[in-house]
Amino acid sequence: VCLLETGQISYLLASVNLDRKLHDWLLNQRRARSLADLQRAIARIGEMESTVSGLTDDALRTRFQGLRPADQRPVKGEPLWLAFACIREACVRALGKRPYDVQIMAGLAMAEGAIAEMATGEGKTLTAALPACALALQGGGVHVATVNAYLAERDFTLMRPVYEFLGLTAAGLPERGNAKEKKQAYAADITYGTGYEFGFDFLRDRLADHARARPRLGQAWRDLVLDRGSAPVGDPMQRPFACAVIDEVDSVLIDEAVTPLIISRAIPPGENPLAPVYRLADRIAAGLGEKETEIDEEARTVRLTQAGLAEVYERAPKIELPLRRAWHEYVEQALRARHLFERDVHYLCRGDAIEIIDENTGRSFADRKWRGGLHQAVEAKENLPITGETDSDVTISRQRFYRLYPFLCGMSGTVREEAVEFRDVYGLEIVAIPRHRPLCRKELPDRVFASGAEAREAAVSEILARRTAGQPVLVGTRTVLQSERLSARLDVAGIPHRLLNAKQDAEEAAIIAEAGSPGRVTIATNMAGRGADIPLDPAAREAGGLHVLGIERNEAARIDRQLAGRSGRQGDPGSAQFFVALDDEIPRRYGGPDPGDRTGELDPGLARDLLACQRRAEMEALERRIGVMREDEAMDKLKRYLG
Repeated sequence: VCLLETGQISYLLASVNLDRKLHDWLLNQRRARSLADLQRAIARIGEMESTVSGLTDDALRTRFQGLRPADQRPVKGEPLWLAFACIREACVRALGKRPYDVQIMAGLAMAEGAIAEMATGEGKTLTAALPACALALQGGGVHVATVNAYLAERDFTLMRPVYEFLGLTAAGLPERGNAKEKKQAYAADITYGTGYEFGFDFLRDRLADHARARPRLGQAWRDLVLDRGSAPVGDPMQRPFACAVIDEVDSVLIDEAVTPLIISRAIPPGENPLAPVYRLADRIAAGLGEKETEIDEEARTVRLTQAGLAEVYERAPKIELPLRRAWHEYVEQALRARHLFERDVHYLCRGDAIEIIDENTGRSFADRKWRGGLHQAVEAKENLPITGETDSDVTISRQRFYRLYPFLCGMSGTVREEAVEFRDVYGLEIVAIPRHRPLCRKELPDRVFASGAEAREAAVSEILARRTAGQPVLVGTRTVLQSERLSARLDVAGIPHRLLNAKQDAEEAAIIAEAGSPGRVTIATNMAGRGADIPLDPAAREAGGLHVLGIERNEAARIDRQLAGRSGRQGDPGSAQFFVALDDEIPRRYGGPDPGDRTGELDPGLARDLLACQRRAEMEALERRIGVMREDEAMDKLKRYLG
């Protein structure tokens, strides 16, 4: 328990084979104490609420603003509880909504620097506003980070009346705004934006700072003697960091941490002068066989054998322009594009451009580019115009970026699986928040099939049966390709449905909002629609509530739980089930059972083997995140050493 209290339990687990039951008992003991402390605070806030409810609007605002500490330190103890009593009353007056006790508990946990594990559908938009208001009292600005621009704009718009009622300034961060607009947004007490945009603006400020002319040695002394004054140091968009409140904290700090934040130089317009090189490399890669290549799908690596190198250099291009790398590396990138990157899985083609699909969210990003010539190799594979390569100017890992905030907190419905990483990397503990209403969702066992095609056929039958009974169905797929295959099969079966993937991201809110209608069938990639509510029609509730059908397991069990959590919100009825196949990508890449000559539905016991593959995928992702963090830290130390 002492090790747990001092935050060293993860190191203990890493050094000895501690029994899992003891580990769970230790964590449950800590969570029980945290929950008991929060329940005592809730009772005290209730007492304070009765005293502030009789105040006029101006008096309530004055009472809240009077809690600002003189030394800009976080508000704690009784002042924090009084602040929450004022915020709760402000929500009633400005929104007509009184935050539930569980929302207050989650807000308190975050205001004290923890992660609140709060079930999906418990009202996180309102919950995030509670610590944001309390933390804004200390000054310096609060950044409320979300996973996408739609949620940031929506949450800011919904919560703005509360902030204005309490005398706080709030702003939404424009992703495509100019420096002046962004500086105004950062000057507010509370700023809403996407997690990645806060990071990119930090890098833009660093880039602008590096671009300024550095004073020569002795320049400051000469300016002082000649009374010239100091040269301007520039005007960054961001203020020094103070506080960050992160919604869907597992997505922002864990899933997205696999890739660092990078700002690159602008790509020169027009066709890449080396386009013939990329196209020749693609043609050569298409003709290479097993003797010339070594491809490891699990490790996602490609290497030319000695025979392959010999053949590649026999066909080396004769051009006057210098190559950016060795010739065989162009061919290896072309091999990666052909064998490891699949259209509508890892990227999509929109017009004449390649858009990378984020595998964690299912969303595409037009402004992201693969480095090292891989993006151009994919363009050559798809016979698109070859763009110029990017050169990174400034970069930072998400782990190091978020540790720049003196105060960090967040919330999500799925964080307990990553408790050790949150503690060791970010210094964040997790507090489990009880549900406002009991969970009524039925968790059905996985159904296992020999092939994805057979799983889709069974899914069509399942969807038809539930739709006929009037039950709405939300089908979650891991990739755009999977969603379109199932959509085509539903079209053949004559089953009306709505499709939501990276190609329809502009319609996301409208499609998800209608997913709870009786008999409605919605197909969504991965976590498209995450954070958006699915209201149930009364008739749909009578039919059993929303049924979530997962086609293929995701790379992390957390994402599966997020998908299942779309049903059964706030005590609503619902159900969830996964259809998995032996030839799905996760078991194929991570040593799952061999499909062999098997067909049809298989022994449910195989589901355990598939979950073991998922755990191996999770460990590989953890290793990649650790690698990104260590590489970034090493480069930062080197830059500091070199000045």
